[in-house]
Amino acid sequence: WRTAVSACLLQSVLSAEAMDAEALTMLGIISDVGEDPTAMEEAVATFLTRPHSPSATSVKALECVGHLGLMILHQDLMAAVKDEEETKNRIEKVLSKSPIWKALKSARDSFCEQALQYREATGVSDLFLDLIEAAIRNRYTARYSESGSASFTCLLNRQGHVDSALDAELLVRQIRGVSPNDVETARFCINMGLHFRALCKVIDRLCYSIERDAKIHSSSKTQKEGNKLDLVDKADELSKTIGGLFDKPEAGADLDLSGRMFFRFQSSMKRAEARIISGATSSSAGNVRDDGMGVFRSTPHLVLVLDPTDVFVVKPMAKMEENRGTVLCGISLRSIIAAAADGEWLHVAVRCPDVGSLIKNGNMALKFEAPGTCLIVKQYLDRSREVLRQELMTKVPDLLHSRKTMSSDYKPKE
Repeated sequence: WRTAVSACLLQSVLSAEAMDAEALTMLGIISDVGEDPTAMEEAVATFLTRPHSPSATSVKALECVGHLGLMILHQDLMAAVKDEEETKNRIEKVLSKSPIWKALKSARDSFCEQALQYREATGVSDLFLDLIEAAIRNRYTARYSESGSASFTCLLNRQGHVDSALDAELLVRQIRGVSPNDVETARFCINMGLHFRALCKVIDRLCYSIERDAKIHSSSKTQKEGNKLDLVDKADELSKTIGGLFDKPEAGADLDLSGRMFFRFQSSMKRAEARIISGATSSSAGNVRDDGMGVFRSTPHLVLVLDPTDVFVVKPMAKMEENRGTVLCGISLRSIIAAAADGEWLHVAVRCPDVGSLIKNGNMALKFEAPGTCLIVKQYLDRSREVLRQELMTKVPDLLHSRKTMSSDYKPKE
């Protein structure tokens, strides 16, 4: 916790308006252009590259020191290119000599490689994809434009920045970690791997921005003001795919059923209501045999749409528009825990909030027209879930880059 507090205090010094590169150099926080790294830079690099145990304190300290490293590296880069001469070479020289840049990449690679080792670990392998998905979903927040389209972003200035990190809980040392185990260690490595992956991208964007603006602006003042740290981490396509962050039809949306796999069903509550109505009708009409089939055909039904990544419960529109319907709820296949068939009934356990009469306490009970139809739906669900899981697992190594596959590091453009 002392490391986190110290890093926050140093961030305050770096962000002070009265501090320029000359003052920071005199204080020994950043190195002069062409000189050896300062003791401060070496200390930051040493902390980032040493082993860390999984705990809330470690997470806070790594976030704070990582953000401090970004701020120091930003000052080093801006001081090196202030006269706009040989910008590419100067950027490359700063990065090649900077212990902080090397430490950021080393921390990223180390945490990602450690996380990948848990793919086959006993007690973790079955949960590994869930841990990845949860880390991505917890990290990124949907932000909607005026047109209604969503972008998923993480504000890095809320992770390790002095304005958000230095709180009472940290100062009075109330942060407590859970007992270490393989699951918590895997979760820790995944979260830190994604975090340092994002920090490295911040420096990549900064370097490209400096190089681009050097070709446009001739004023060093204009260039300096235009090259600030971009601390908005936008989820890339890979993160959105594994985390299931894509825009999907919401409740009330119109869904085209053309080309989709779907089956008619009744929910358990609707089925009970239908039996009451049917029973009253049968009593008034005399003794009529009720095997359930007549009830199913005569009462309103819903449609279960089975997509490659999601299932939707849809209320069909008028008969003249049978290929369209209104979405009542949507569930990701990754949120389905298990499905069990019982004759015409399919019971589905899901990680999902209650939705009217459709989902109660994480359970869906669906009545299909025949036991064969119910079995087909179950088999299709099971197969789709496994196919999706295997497909996403093959993408995880691309998300958690190893040293051999990392290619996003800054390289000067010709």
